[in-house]
This record gives sequence, C-alpha cells and structure tokens, in this order.
Amino acid sequence: LSEYQFVSDKPVNWSSFSPKLSMNYELSKKIDVYASVAKGFRAPNLDDLCRSDQVRTGFRLANPEIKPEYLYSFETGVDLNLIDGLNLSLSTYYNIGKDFMYLLSTGDSVNLGYTISPIYQTDNIGEVRIYGVESDISYKFNKNINLFANYTLNQSVISDFVVNPDGAGIDLTDKFLTDMPTHKGGAGFAFINKIVDVSGAVNYVGTRWIKDDNSIDEVYLLSDKYPSYTTLDIKFRKQIW
Repeated sequence: LSEYQFVSDKPVNWSSFSPKLSMNYELSKKIDVYASVAKGFRAPNLDDLCRSDQVRTGFRLANPEIKPEYLYSFETGVDLNLIDGLNLSLSTYYNIGKDFMYLLSTGDSVNLGYTISPIYQTDNIGEVRIYGVESDISYKFNKNINLFANYTLNQSVISDFVVNPDGAGIDLTDKFLTDMPTHKGGAGFAFINKIVDVSGAVNYVGTRWIKDDNSIDEVYLLSDKYPSYTTLDIKFRKQIW
C-alpha cells in the first residue's frame, strides 16, 4: 500500500457557530405543536483523514483534504394525548447538507492479494437533501404494562454534485445516499412486576443502496441494495437491592 501513503500535513483547526431556534405552542391540554430551525456542524474524523483500510464495499483510501460539513435543519411536529395513557407524536423534517462528507468511488481498484477491490475515498460533495416523517405511539395500559410503536420514512438525495475529473467521472446528482433506509419501524412492550421485569422489541430496517451511483455491486453482494432485516430483542431485569 506504499503508493497510497501521504506525508504529514500541517495542523488544521475548524470552528463553527451552531445556533438553534425552537418554538412550542400548547393548543390545548391534549395538543402541543412545535417547530425548530437549526444549523449543525461536523468535522472529519481521523479514520477518513488518515486511515486507509478495507470497508464493506471495497478499499477506502484516506483523504487528508476533507473539509467539515454543515447541516441546516427544519422540523415541525405535533404531540397528541388522545386519551389517558395514549400518546402520539408526528413530525416532519427537511435537512440541507453542504459540503457533505460521503464515501465516493475513485474509479480505480487495488489488488489485495485475494481479490481486486474497488477504491473509495471520503470527500465533500456539494449538497444533499434529507427529508421525511417520523411517528411514535405509546400506550400505558396500566402501571405494569407499556406498549409502543414507531415508524420513519426517509428520502436522502444528492441534490448538487460536481464531477471530479480525477475520480470516477460519474455525475451523482439525484442519486440516493447509501446506507440510508427508506423505511424503518419497530414495536415493543415493557412489563414491570415484582418477580422480574420483561421488555421486548421488534425492529425493522428496510433496504439501503450499496454503491454511490446506485448501480449493482458486481464484486460482493451482486445487488444494488442491502436486503432488509428484522431484529428481535428481549431483556429481563431484576433489581436485587
């Protein structure tokens, strides 16, 4: 991997002012509405800056030139207390990411000895737009039994992309972000009693795009998306003293 090494760079400092404005209004004792506007900031992590290694989709090349990303977030929602013990929350969000840090194909590959692996590198892309809906419902059946369920619908799209002539040369405008499921959901319960507390949950994660250009992965999974999956979690808890 000697050809992928780089010399040490000069120290770099990043800083940002990240304000948030939120408002809440109580329409009645059973209905609350809220809205918020915020600016977020995220600096590159050390792995992306200086570590080259194998990742799920191929070989990741370090990039010491990554810049921080900024996120502008808009959210509104409502909390409803429908009847005693039954609560419902609905919210919508719209996020705009600038200089978004993203794992991109370089169009090159490397021989790892046991396979020819495509090379990826984390870099900044112009703009992404992430929007969706979140819902949560919970019901306190009595002092011992709580039930809950949730669902999230998400769309994450690259809205502005400048083709890097030194990269794969593919325009990713209007492509979906990888590793972001469109559908997520879950349901569960908590049963509190004198013998042992029991809680359980079923969680569903929908399909996610594998490659940055949303094409079929011809090397590993032979598909354009990771398959959806469901997990079941059960926990027993007993306080001894």
